[in-house]
Amino acid sequence: MPKKARNPATGDPVYLPERYVPVFKPSKLMKNTVNDKLIEY
Repeated sequence: MPKKARNPATGDPVYLPERYVPVFKPSKLMKNTVNDKLIEY
């Protein structure tokens, strides 16, 4: 579904195309490894 936006100069509605935004979800192993390293410092 396109996003509805507004042209600030004219006030007319403008429809923006959809975009794919990649999302990074770390695993439990990575979270534990990073947190363990932070505790050492």
